[in-house]
Amino acid sequence: MGRIFFWIDQACRGGGIAAALALFVMSLITFYEVLMRYVFNRPTIWVHEVGGYLLVVIGMLAAAYTLLHERHVRVDLILLRLPLRVQAWLTLITYTLALAFFFSFLTYYGWNMLLEAVRTGSKNMFGILETPYWLTYWMVPLGALLVCLQLLSRMYHTILWLRGEDERPAVEGG
Repeated sequence: MGRIFFWIDQACRGGGIAAALALFVMSLITFYEVLMRYVFNRPTIWVHEVGGYLLVVIGMLAAAYTLLHERHVRVDLILLRLPLRVQAWLTLITYTLALAFFFSFLTYYGWNMLLEAVRTGSKNMFGILETPYWLTYWMVPLGALLVCLQLLSRMYHTILWLRGEDERPAVEGG
């Protein structure tokens, strides 16, 4: 069972690397736009559109990587004052609720949105590139699926820690 979660963690690391590369590319093309606009007085017409697409990649793929490293923003003023076992149980409940409601819906509706875009062949008519929507829409179910899988991995490790079978702390305060 642990081997499956190892590969889930690896997939989330890969998503983090892809998000970092997208951020790097976004920085380069933004620098190019500034250079062209203000130094050569020749602004581009594609940088803003491509930057928006890259932002979707960054946001969707970085979410699971952030969860892998327990770096999401959380209000822990009270949580960190509780015993570690109570923290672990509350974290487990939080992961369960997040999996059951938010990310499951995002995966489901993101997948439907992607299939509809593929079926209709719809394109972004507001941008200069007229990019098919499915090129960016597929990031929504992929990113949400990675977060769902990472939530399952975090739940697995939290349960192991609660049973005394895992040495690494199940919660950030541990």
